[in-house]
Parts: sequence; C-alpha cells; structure tokens
Amino acid sequence: MWKLVFGSLILACIMIFTFPNNSRAAGALPNQSYYCQSGSAVMMIDDNDASLQKVYETCKPGDTIGLAQGSVNVQRLCDFTKTITLANRVTVCVLASLRPTR
Repeated sequence: MWKLVFGSLILACIMIFTFPNNSRAAGALPNQSYYCQSGSAVMMIDDNDASLQKVYETCKPGDTIGLAQGSVNVQRLCDFTKTITLANRVTVCVLASLRPTR
C-alpha cells in the first residue's frame, strides 16, 4: 500500500515539474525581444529621419538593434537604462520607445 502511495506522489511531482501550467495563450510570451536585423540594416545604410521611421515600423521597443559607430541616432533609438556596447564598429543597444524631438 505504501509503495502505491509513494509511487503516486513521485509521479505527481514529476508531472508538475515536467509539464508546467500552460494557461497562457499560445504565442503570447511576455517580454520577448529579438535582434531586429531589418531595422539594423536600414540604420547601417542611411542615418536619417526616414530610416528612423522604418526602424520603428519593423522593430518593437525592447528589440536589440545595431547602429553604425558614431550614428547620430543613438540618443533617439537606444534605451539608456539597458546596456549599450560597441562591437566591431557597431553600436549594439536595446530599442527604446519612440521619443519626440524638439
């Protein structure tokens, strides 16, 4: 009898830790971000206001983007609460929400 109870308890623990609660809707992963290659490519080619709009059309705030070293749009695009780094003449940062300019 104890073997049956103990075995059932072990099986229940395995199922709880192996199959987590899947109550979230499929595809609705919170705070998921990506490397936005299309937005990065736009900013590598041209660094003007039209390119800035294209970045926000193809990328979401929270995505990682790459900008040409010395880009004038780092202050407009990057989230300064996150890490900003320079890698092989490319500034890599997390895309911030669109901020107005004066």
